[in-house]
Amino acid sequence: MNPFSEAKGDTMDAFLFRFEMLMKAHNWPEDKKFLALSNLLTGESLKVLQTLSVEQQTYSCLKQALLKKFLCTAADYNMKFRTAVPTNSEDADAFISRLETVFDKWLDLSNIKKGDFEGLRDLILRDQIYASLHKELVMFLKERSPISVKEVRNLADKYRTAHPSKPIAKEVEIVANVGVTKKSKNNQEQFN
Repeated sequence: MNPFSEAKGDTMDAFLFRFEMLMKAHNWPEDKKFLALSNLLTGESLKVLQTLSVEQQTYSCLKQALLKKFLCTAADYNMKFRTAVPTNSEDADAFISRLETVFDKWLDLSNIKKGDFEGLRDLILRDQIYASLHKELVMFLKERSPISVKEVRNLADKYRTAHPSKPIAKEVEIVANVGVTKKSKNNQEQFN
């Protein structure tokens, strides 16, 4: 297997997928994967390896650090899914396939298993809640990493209790017919 190379267009998630397929095909034990992967890193990916402490020198820790460095986390895939548009070289089938792959990676990294409707429901509700709330409240919530809507609700209530005068609604841009844009702090301001 060739070393990881951003210059050649490698993406970390695809590289790790190939690496794991190769390790599985050769029945490599878990304790050998760290060394095998570390020998395939170059450039920025090699710098990630150098930041790991002795206790973190496991395949799992290295993989997570690489995915985080190269923006392959659940939040990153959520953003990729929400902002995806077809490229000029893609037909509809290729775009939809890419969108499905990104969505599946978002679910996988969010620990949602196929067929887990309640987990999927919770994930989508949390995502919509974050999209609807004020950025300060969203930052407060994300810093605490809630893993369910129930936890989001409890934390949001605590935030509101501690900051009763702060808005919870997201600031939205209101565009008048004449093309003037105005930020609304409480989403209830109207143009004359």
